[in-house]
Amino acid sequence: MSKINDDKIVVVQVGARMHYAVPIIFEKLGVLNLFITDFYYKGNLGFLEYFPDFFNWKRLFTRVNSNLPEAKIYSINLIGIIYRVRIIMARKRLNNYKIFLWAAKCINRITLRRLKNHNIDFSAIYMFNSAGLELMEYYSGKKKLILEQCIAIHFLELELLRNERDKFKEWENGKNDSKSMLEFIEREQEELALADIIICPSEFVEESVISLNPIYREKTRVVPYGVSMSVIKSKPKIFCGTRPLKILTVGAVGLRKGSPYILEAAKHFGCKVEFTIVGDYSLISSDIVSELFTHLTLVGQVNRDRVQEFYESADVFLLPSICEGSATVTYEAMQYGLPLIVTPNTGSVVRDGVEGIIIEAGSSSGVINAIHMLLNSPDLVNEYSSKVIDRANYASLDSYCKRLAEVLIEE
Repeated sequence: MSKINDDKIVVVQVGARMHYAVPIIFEKLGVLNLFITDFYYKGNLGFLEYFPDFFNWKRLFTRVNSNLPEAKIYSINLIGIIYRVRIIMARKRLNNYKIFLWAAKCINRITLRRLKNHNIDFSAIYMFNSAGLELMEYYSGKKKLILEQCIAIHFLELELLRNERDKFKEWENGKNDSKSMLEFIEREQEELALADIIICPSEFVEESVISLNPIYREKTRVVPYGVSMSVIKSKPKIFCGTRPLKILTVGAVGLRKGSPYILEAAKHFGCKVEFTIVGDYSLISSDIVSELFTHLTLVGQVNRDRVQEFYESADVFLLPSICEGSATVTYEAMQYGLPLIVTPNTGSVVRDGVEGIIIEAGSSSGVINAIHMLLNSPDLVNEYSSKVIDRANYASLDSYCKRLAEVLIEE
């Protein structure tokens, strides 16, 4: 791509990740030809809207964004509904790989048929890891293939999580279909080999890709994310040390997010620190859930409006992840001026000792020492918070748009 304005891009996406940030960016740049997804709510589901909201399945109705023109959206809603129902039925993770692969293959087949039968004119296709292989195989050498590797390669993720399971055997329920898991890993690796450009949201993800094959460095591009500026201008957080420090975590509770280290820190600090976790905990064993309720505030999954309240009332944001791409919640926390405690594996844009503290992954002592630092030097909360506010624009959707455009223009 010598000039992005000369190109037309098709985006294919399973789910509503980052509230459709990528197709919105391409629409702003004037290059979006078509956005294809498994479900997009256009207010036309008739009697289904009156069904009880078992297992929160009506979250599908939030899949809409006013920044996307409906004329450029092709949603395969039947696949999306079936996919959601099948995921709900497999809530203990059994067969999740199989279900995802089914959805990805269905969407790719329907997408390929639509692109060919409607003679859609485009020069590049933008896909997400493990969800675009069939399209990439067909269009390899014919169109520019842009692959976003949203998280570290799955082989590495499994290795990291295996280490965590060895340490915390009692934490998570459920098993995976090993045959489908292997297919998922192979599919991801085949896509990386076919891609012309590999978009990585963090250096952690880029290094995981390069670990597969050093020549991939030639086609990887690190493009940190960004989120919509929901706050016009945050005020710096103030903590004087005369009350408990309020620490917030947003995200599904589990080994990948480093939740055991949050629990160990909560036990260590007692009433000196108030820990709050907002996120789904349905995959955690009942004994661990009881322990979490004893030592911290476990909120569960809430809608976006309520999450905002938690961001506003917290002093510090904590996410000691074992494996991520670049956790969107860290960008959201920055919009509210929250200093961050994260690991390199969290993939955030926070700089150590500037907007927060970067700790070693897989270490409760790292979490505890970072919090001790803030308790012993309360002014650091205000200092880090002021720097976070200064850097918040870098974590915005507009900045993400510019970064992604610059990468494509280079090509």
